[in-house]
Amino acid sequence: MKTIACHLAWHLADAGHRVLVLDLDRQCNASTALRDFEQLGSCKPLFEPGYAAPEGLQRAIYSNRMAGEYDADYGKALTCFRANFPALKAAYDYCVIDTPPAWSWINFAALMVCDDLIVPVEPGPFGSDSTRQLSNSKRSRPGAECPDGSRAIVVGGKSGRLVEALIHFDGEDQPRLVRFDR
Repeated sequence: MKTIACHLAWHLADAGHRVLVLDLDRQCNASTALRDFEQLGSCKPLFEPGYAAPEGLQRAIYSNRMAGEYDADYGKALTCFRANFPALKAAYDYCVIDTPPAWSWINFAALMVCDDLIVPVEPGPFGSDSTRQLSNSKRSRPGAECPDGSRAIVVGGKSGRLVEALIHFDGEDQPRLVRFDR
């Protein structure tokens, strides 16, 4: 399945940037679509203490091969993820996160660390509910605020995705959106 996250990751990699993809959706469709990226296995180490980022990879992907082990006590996992995420800055220029279609703590993890959000919304009665839910979560939860200069971009279309997040580590050059083929 091709998503905005996959297109964005390929575009950035083709432009010569070091790109890491976090496929946080348990279906792992982005991992399948981006099979030419170095497969790093489960993203589980990012949610545990003492994470060390892999070095020397131009484009790589972590998959959500977790079996719900953090669902009951996701607070610790979120704390570790937020503490571990800066370790990626030295190894990658961009981190593109593909999230599950339904709201959960894993979406909140992406929201905590993102600089930019791309929110594809399907036209109809439920699209505005998804956007409102995201907005309320960002405002109501401590630590969910994106860094200064962040922005949310709502994209209309038939993608059922709730949130796809782009993290750009170089504060000097803002990424630009490209037109994606349908």
